Order: sequence, then structure tokens, then C-alpha cells
Amino acid sequence: MTDSGVPILLIVGPTAVGKTEISVLVAEHLNGEIISADSRQIYRGMDIGTAKPEPQLLARAAHHLIDVADPGEDFNAVRFAGMAREAIVDIHGRGRYPIVVGGSGLYIRALLDGLFLGPPASPRIRAELQQVIEELGSPELHARLEEVDADAAQAIHPNDAVRIVRAMEVFMLTGDPISRLRERVSEDNPPLDATVVGLTRNREDLYDRINRRVDQMMDAGLVDEVRRLVEQGRGGERSWDAVGYREIAASLRGDISLEQALQQIRTNSRRYAKRQITWFSKDPRVQWIALSPASRAKDIAEEIVALTARASNPKT
Repeated sequence: MTDSGVPILLIVGPTAVGKTEISVLVAEHLNGEIISADSRQIYRGMDIGTAKPEPQLLARAAHHLIDVADPGEDFNAVRFAGMAREAIVDIHGRGRYPIVVGGSGLYIRALLDGLFLGPPASPRIRAELQQVIEELGSPELHARLEEVDADAAQAIHPNDAVRIVRAMEVFMLTGDPISRLRERVSEDNPPLDATVVGLTRNREDLYDRINRRVDQMMDAGLVDEVRRLVEQGRGGERSWDAVGYREIAASLRGDISLEQALQQIRTNSRRYAKRQITWFSKDPRVQWIALSPASRAKDIAEEIVALTARASNPKT
């Protein structure tokens, strides 16, 4: 860890790996408060299918960024990062330890590194740029990019048509080089003093936990939760991408059986977990802790607390 920025702990990993219980124990050890980095737990009324912490866990540690948006509301990683940074400053200012917990990789990246979304795509401009590539080749468009944004051109291969088009499109839409716009994102997001811990399990163990979680969600009333949301007119929004909701909704419409919906939820949850593992495995900041069926949450929490202490005092 560096001397700059507010010290924070991040606990990341795939769905069903065990982050929730462990993070509460860590919060109790560190006098901390938890900031959820889950792109679906932000939505009100979507409780069971997003595996929000149970009331007894919420009572043991303060949680932030849960139930902060309606299911039909547009919510993205940039908005999350802004709200999360506000929460971090508030928590730190009250003498408590900010702990960010979740599996939404893009949210984590936006928080730690900033995220440049840029202006929406322009079909007209893209068509014009694509015509240049088709007639003269991508190196020609790359040469034009170099004239207006040398830094971006240096970072993009002359044959990478997709990135060249996007960089040129941003410049034509905004009048600013994309490289400079990205610099502004970094300037607006000062560095955080982050210790990042990743939790992982072997595939068989993780998939077994996913299957058991699906059964628990059904017992807790997932079908009724989805039915209530459908009756409220929900469906089709970004929030509906959460695994569990679209599958149960399909069974309520009669498109598939309930058993087929459950099988799809299990399969889609496993696929989502694989994507999460792939995402976080590419981040060199993550310090991994491997869990097993015999692992005790208490022991893992103590190991994370020890990692945090060593990061704060690297000479010890």
C-alpha cells in the first residue's frame, strides 16, 4: 500500500463463494462498514434472487449501496463508483474502516481505476469512419488519429479498426482527444489505498454451493418475488439481467417449466461465476485465499484481517 489515499479493503470473488458471511466477520474485527459492489443488490424489491444479506447479518455490520435504486432505474458502474467513493469518505471520516464487498468486476474497476464511458455511439460518424477503412485501410485512419490524438494512436495498433474508430468517433463528437478524456477520469478519481482479497473455491465445491443457494432461494420465495415484480410491470430493464429473474419470469409466462427454469438458473449461475473468476484473475492486485468445504468463515476472516494488517505495516 502507498501513503496516498484512504485505506480500504476489498473482498471479491465469484457468486456463492462465501463473501457475505466472511465480510461481516471482517467488519466486526476491523470496526468496519461494508459497501456492496453488487450490480443487482442495488435494486429495491429484488432481495431473494440477488442474495442480499439476511437481516441478522445487516444488524451486525452497517451496509451501504443496497436498495439505492428502483428496478427500472438506469444505474451504471460510473454512478456506483461515485456513490461508493462518497461512502468511503464518510466511513473513514467517522473513524471506521471501509470494506468493499462484491463480485461485479466492472464496478470494482470503476472504483479503483475510474471508468471512461464516453459519448454514445453515432451511427452516422461510425459509418463515415468505416468507409475510410474499407476504401483506404485502417492504417490510414490510424494516421488521421495520430494527427489529433498522438497518445491514443501510440496505444492502438494500426490494424485495430474497432479501437481506432472509437477514438476518432469520440474526438469528432466531443472535440477532445480520448486520451485526455481518460486522463480527466483519473484526475477525478484519486488513488485509494486498497488491499484486494479474492476468495476462491475449486469448481466442484463452488458449483455445489451454487446449486444449494438456488434451492434456498426457492424455499425463501423466489417465485413469489418474481411474480410480484412482474405484476408491478418489471421486466426487460437492465436489472432483469440478474440470474434468476428472467428464468422464473419465463416459467410464469408458461414458456418453460419451473424445473427447466431452475436448471437454467443453476447453469447461468455457474457461467456467471466463471466469468467473475476470469475477470478477477487478470487483476494482479488480488491476493487469493482458497476456501474448501472444511474452511471456517471465522478462520478466513482472521486471515483477511492479518493480510490487511501486513499491507498497512509492510515492514512488520
